[in-house]
Amino acid sequence: MPEAALKYNTFRLTDDYLNRIKRRQKLIDFTVQAESSGNGVDLSQYCGPVINQLAEGSCTACTVRDYIWWLQNKYGYPQPVDPSVNGLYYWGRLITGDLTQDRGSTFEAVATGAMVWGVVPSSVDPLSENTLYVQPQWSDVVMQASSCTVISPTTASLRAMLDSGKPVGIAIQVTSALYQPTVYNGLYVVDGGTVEQGVGHEIIVVGYQPDPTYGYLYKFQNSWGTGYGNGGFAYFSEAFLQKYMLDAATMDIPQKPTQPVQPNLSLQIRATDENGNVKSTFSVNENIGIGVILTNNGQTLLNQYVDITINGQSPSSIPISFDGWNGFPWSASNPGTYTFTATWAHLTASTTITVEQAQPQPAPAPTPTPTPTPKPTPSPQPKPAPNPTPQPSNKVLYQAVDCATRLTEATAKSIYDAGYKAVMRYLGNWAKSITADEVATIRASGLKLGLIWESDPTYVGYFTTSQAANDAIAAMASAQAIGAPKGTAIAFTVDYDAAVADMDAIIAYFGVLLSKVTDYKVGAYGDVIVIDALANTYGNKLWYWQTSAWSYGQTNAHNDMYQHTYDVVVGGVQVDVSDVYADPGFWAPSATPAPSPSPSPSPNNGGDTVTILQLGSTGPAVKQLQEDLNKILGLHLAVDGIFGPATQAAVKSFQLQHGLTVDGIYGPQTAQAMYEALLALANKGSTVTVDKGKVQALINALESALNAAKALL
Repeated sequence: MPEAALKYNTFRLTDDYLNRIKRRQKLIDFTVQAESSGNGVDLSQYCGPVINQLAEGSCTACTVRDYIWWLQNKYGYPQPVDPSVNGLYYWGRLITGDLTQDRGSTFEAVATGAMVWGVVPSSVDPLSENTLYVQPQWSDVVMQASSCTVISPTTASLRAMLDSGKPVGIAIQVTSALYQPTVYNGLYVVDGGTVEQGVGHEIIVVGYQPDPTYGYLYKFQNSWGTGYGNGGFAYFSEAFLQKYMLDAATMDIPQKPTQPVQPNLSLQIRATDENGNVKSTFSVNENIGIGVILTNNGQTLLNQYVDITINGQSPSSIPISFDGWNGFPWSASNPGTYTFTATWAHLTASTTITVEQAQPQPAPAPTPTPTPTPKPTPSPQPKPAPNPTPQPSNKVLYQAVDCATRLTEATAKSIYDAGYKAVMRYLGNWAKSITADEVATIRASGLKLGLIWESDPTYVGYFTTSQAANDAIAAMASAQAIGAPKGTAIAFTVDYDAAVADMDAIIAYFGVLLSKVTDYKVGAYGDVIVIDALANTYGNKLWYWQTSAWSYGQTNAHNDMYQHTYDVVVGGVQVDVSDVYADPGFWAPSATPAPSPSPSPSPNNGGDTVTILQLGSTGPAVKQLQEDLNKILGLHLAVDGIFGPATQAAVKSFQLQHGLTVDGIYGPQTAQAMYEALLALANKGSTVTVDKGKVQALINALESALNAAKALL
């Protein structure tokens, strides 16, 4: 079949899609699969007729259709239903959250649609052009799926699942070999090829067999008609799937035909205090619980994500991991009105709270104290020991982001301009992995760079000492390949909701990493109990990056970084955000400052005492300060000797850039830092490059605040 005729029969591998499967795999409680026999199995005898999806980009819906056909044949349904691709596609897109723009529906989303809304026959809603966006009618629904399970996207998990008697729906990154497989011993084999950036495809794998040339071959049914491969079937090589498999899942239906149940969906959101009381008014810095509940006919819809916005901004998601209410802790540092909006598919719910300044409590009026009657002194009773949540002891130095998207000059600059100081990127040889060219781009933008090694750390069975030895070798080789200097931080991830029982394996895994990774700083990414266990075992031999996921609001005092906000879009790139308390060993940026004039003396520079300058100060010392700020920051402050809001904003900007307490007051520490900055300018003949737009925005904001305050007087 001509290559050009098939390129439309795929889906766009968007950032939304990649982040969705990453979040999904974090949410799923992976279980250890039984060891594969390695002997091979062929389950294709239960496959239904091969479909040709034509030019419609509905391969995921076609794969779910093929899976439902397979299940009906396996269970011996007397009259198997040919599921409508249109109906499946519509529900998958609805769950994904957009019926007008294709963001790449996952197998799990389409299968969930089949569970909630059901399946209509293709005889009622046949596949044809321009019919994918028509909502199915409930009166046409004839069956519903019963479950969907996301599994680890590895070939070992794939073989184990096939050995258990179930096919697997997988997503892959498309290469040219998919369009034109190699003929090998009468089989059509997809192996290697040129990657098509941003293009993915979904198919159902129905068997595997050992092979002397390829190790293993994996049989799949495609949705490109019987003219593809051997009557619509072909094989992936082991190496191809190891490199290009993105996602994997299974599903099920009732073993006997059952009457479908009309959905009755409900989404609610609430705000509660620490005691679980639902409230609408809170105080500044009070701990608030934001909770959502998503149900269908009274039963919690597990393993879903509900999207949350605050006043229409700061989008994030809540995983539905437990029966009943699920949520996250939140607090506001400023008074105001905050509206939390939750969305899932077509459902929306919101709650609005008011945050007020805490009112000081008046001291109680003294009451006359009667003359006490002497009593025997009781024996002291022990108090219950407090159980505080450990908090990071260090202040936030700056914020970093991590992402699965390769950065360009424009996107790296956007991240830097947004105020982030560092980015974490993945090592390896996958679609999400960093390249040597990208390294140069990131460092030239002014961003620091940290590295992540993540193969498949999503279940306890991964964490073996032999796996640690392999990961150590692979991570060092990958870091060396991109030129990472010795001492660069590499985070090895524990990317699932680990149980206490898993800690022994995880501790042993990191022990091997510490002994094998000799040139780089080994760090651990995980939830609070993972960080607790590793910090108690290895102390400062590791650096620590905690995620708020699965941590239930608890943090660890050993954290060097704390990941707390997810799926923020910066410059078109979806990122997760972390606070940095201590630099774990970032690769420094390569951007160098440009020449600048020699410094003039700063007020009190080099002296033993410093005159404190702050809002309202006047005189020659303030003039000198304004001149120095103009030189260092490249500003155009009026040199008038009046310490007003603009001068205060410039001082705050300098303090922020130099890691000082940002209070807008020119004191001893700020004076010393300015003296060193001026001295460096003189010695190196260079200027410091700053974002003037940001500084001016800060000045404008402070001036607006001052004018607003004056208006209230």
